[in-house]
Amino acid sequence: MTEETLEVFKGFDKDLKCRGFQYEVGKTYTHNGPVSLCSSGFHAVELPLDAMSYYPPIGSVYHRAALGGVTDEREKDSKRVGAQITVGAQINVFGLIEAHVEAIWDRAAKKPSEKKNATTGDSAHAATTGYSAHAATTGYSAHAATTGDYANAATTGRYAHAATTGDSAHAATTGYSAHAATTGYSAHAATTGDSAHAATTGYSAHAATTGYSAHAATTGYSAHAATTGDSAHAATTGRYAHAATTGYSAHAATTGYSAHAATTGYSAHAATTGDYANAATTGRYANAATTGYSATNEASTADEGSIAAVLGRGKAKGALGCWLVLTERDNKRNILGVQAVQVDGETVHPNVFYTLLDGKVTEA
Repeated sequence: MTEETLEVFKGFDKDLKCRGFQYEVGKTYTHNGPVSLCSSGFHAVELPLDAMSYYPPIGSVYHRAALGGVTDEREKDSKRVGAQITVGAQINVFGLIEAHVEAIWDRAAKKPSEKKNATTGDSAHAATTGYSAHAATTGYSAHAATTGDYANAATTGRYAHAATTGDSAHAATTGYSAHAATTGYSAHAATTGDSAHAATTGYSAHAATTGYSAHAATTGYSAHAATTGDSAHAATTGRYAHAATTGYSAHAATTGYSAHAATTGYSAHAATTGDYANAATTGRYANAATTGYSATNEASTADEGSIAAVLGRGKAKGALGCWLVLTERDNKRNILGVQAVQVDGETVHPNVFYTLLDGKVTEA
C-alpha cells in the first residue's frame, strides 16, 4: 500500500451514491478494515473514461477525487482501490473527455516503460499495436490508432481521428470534426468537438459526444449513447442499450429489447422499437413513440405541443394539451384499434398513463 495520494475520477448515480453509500462533495471518508480491489475499500479510476464502465453516461454523474492508502493491485483498466477518499468537484462529460485526452497524452509522452507513440506535428500520425500501448497526437489532421488490449488513443487536433480495436481500449478526441471509434469490449468513444462523432460496437462500450451535430452510436449489448449538443443524435441497437440527448433537435432512438430513449431538448424526439423499451421527452414539440409489444412500454411527453404514441402495446401519458395515440393489439400482435385523444384535464388527465382496452381509453 502506498502513502501517495492519487488524483482519480469516480462515478456516482444522480444522487451522489455509489453502491448505496451516500457521498458528499468535500468530505473525506476512511475505510476501516482490509482494502482489496473489487472487494473492499473505496474505488475510483485513474483514466477518466474508465469511469463510464462502472457508471454509464446516462443517469450518472462524475467527480474528481483524491484517493489515499492505495494498494498496488491493478485490474484490466485503471481502476484502483484505497483506504481513504475525498470527493472533489463534479466534472461533466465534456470535462471528462478533455481530462482523458490529457491523461493519455501524458502517458504516451512521459512513460518510457510502456510502449507508446506520440506526435505533435500537423498530419503526423501515431499508431501502436502492443498491449497497453498508448497513441496520442496534438496536430491538425493527425490521427491516432491502436490495436492492443488496454491501448488508448487520443487526439486534440482538428480533423484528427482516434480509433481502437482492443478490449477496454478507449478513443477520445477534442477537435472539430475529429471522430472516435472503438470495436472492443467495454471500450468507450468520446468526442467534444462540433461535428465529431463517436461510435462503438463492443459490449458495454459507451459513446458520448458534447459538440454540436456530433452524433453517438452504439451497437453492443448494454452500450449506451449520449449527446449534449444541439442536433446531435444518439442511437443504439443493442439490448439494454439506452440513448439520451439534451440538445435542441437532438433525437434519441433505440431498437434493442428494454433499451430506453430519452430527450430533454426542444423538438428532440425519442423513439424505441424494442419490447419493454420506453420513450420519454421533456422538450417543447418533442414527440415520444414506442412500437414494442409489452404492457409496460411507456411513451411520455411533458409539453402541450407534443405527441406520445404507443404503436405496439403499452401506455402513454402527457402534459395538459398534448395528444396521446393509443393502440390495442391481441396476443398475436394484430391491431384491434387505434385512438387519439387530447389531454384536456377533464376526460383525460395530465401526467396519468392511459391505455386502449376493449376499444376504450382507460387509465393504466
